Amino acid sequence: MEKNANEYNLPIRSDATIALESTIAVLITIFAVVGNGLIIAAFRKNKVLQTIPNLLVVNLSIVDILASLTTHPLLASVMIQGAWRLGKEVCDYQAILNSFLFTTSHLSITLISLNRYFVIVHYKKYTKVFSKRLTLLYLMSIWMSSSLLSLSYLLTQAEMTFHGKEAVCIVLNKSAAPQSVITVVFGNITFLATVFFNSAIFKLVRSHRKQVSLSFHSSTFQDGSENLEGNRKAWKSSPPRKRSRQVMRNEDFYIARKILIVTSFYTLCWLPQGILKNTNLANVDFSRVIWMASTFCSHLSSVLNPILYGLLNRKLRKTILKMLRMNKHRVINIHTREAPSGRFKSTKKVFTVTQVLD
Repeated sequence: MEKNANEYNLPIRSDATIALESTIAVLITIFAVVGNGLIIAAFRKNKVLQTIPNLLVVNLSIVDILASLTTHPLLASVMIQGAWRLGKEVCDYQAILNSFLFTTSHLSITLISLNRYFVIVHYKKYTKVFSKRLTLLYLMSIWMSSSLLSLSYLLTQAEMTFHGKEAVCIVLNKSAAPQSVITVVFGNITFLATVFFNSAIFKLVRSHRKQVSLSFHSSTFQDGSENLEGNRKAWKSSPPRKRSRQVMRNEDFYIARKILIVTSFYTLCWLPQGILKNTNLANVDFSRVIWMASTFCSHLSSVLNPILYGLLNRKLRKTILKMLRMNKHRVINIHTREAPSGRFKSTKKVFTVTQVLD
């Protein structure tokens, strides 16, 4: 069914609103492309970063960079032009791709939370549940299930339309009721699972920080320097395997705190979209301000991963800075003089050594 040209237009906006919404859409697109691109490049460059938890984060960055290269520019175009001017075929493409990216993002976040949950809460089972082979299998399952769900819209010839209040093309619920219900129910399950995993991680991380703090204060203030020296001797006399295990455990808690922040913010960004999609099934509508806030918030999630995880992860941050050549360099001139001999004249050689300061 052909749509009236007016149905592809946005509601009337003031000049200030046009400028603000256009700027937000363009900036989100730029930061998402650059930020996620840097995370992927850093992961490939530094082998130390190539761990299973980081692999899951990179997978999320791949989803985000796909969104920022495909659907985000379309939103920016609508914000600037005030209407959808790319035709029905591109509108259908955006609606299906949005569904695919929505599902993939949610499943990826849930998998990251599940990974940290096993590391912190059930760490003895971690290596069995998250081996490299199984992790790759999980990731393949995410992409395949998201692809099948999105392709089902084409197979059932679902109807897509431009939603002016949301400024994006969507799949009409009435034309694809089974898929819409599956998407919403699945979204709710993954959301609740992520909240559960993050809550369990948060409780254990908070308990661990309290124990570390109490241990430090008791060793420092109860018995003074003698007790502190005794703790150091006890630590040194403990078996190397036990010390290594404790260091790795502390590192796990450190990483868990960082990823907990990322997944929590990510979930909050998608929360408005989830609420609106749930209520939309019951034919409840909202104002354009609420819909646009939800749209920008969900698109903003593509920027959170590189900003939050990039800033919080020391190794990743250091690798990115090296890639951008932002390290300080010290140039040292070294002068050497060859000893004179009978047949050769004395010469002077100058060597320049560049020292990278970490």
